[in-house]
Amino acid sequence: MKPAYWVLAGALALGACASKGDVQMVQGEVALLTAETFRRDSVRAAQLTEV
Repeated sequence: MKPAYWVLAGALALGACASKGDVQMVQGEVALLTAETFRRDSVRAAQLTEV
């Protein structure tokens, strides 16, 4: 096979890897989403007890 093929294949393989910063960013977003969901659920539960 041509060397260009291996370079392209390697670039695609490395492009699919997530860096440590990417993982930390996603973990932060998940934590934020979890906190927002918990807050909304708490507000909704409080509203239901008022009815």
